Amino acid sequence: MLYLLSKIVGFMTPDKTPASTGDVAYQLLAHAQAGAGRDPYRAQELREAACAYLRVVR
Repeated sequence: MLYLLSKIVGFMTPDKTPASTGDVAYQLLAHAQAGAGRDPYRAQELREAACAYLRVVR
């Protein structure tokens, strides 16, 4: 669970260009898709994080 929270916070930290709402959710879903074959539970956590992020932002 802490890993999931650290990933969410890591995506929210500002970088050189500000990310829009869709970019963060897209990145989380892209990481979930890429890692689904290796660790389906982590992929599910990332999908849930993307959904939670969108609920908070909207």
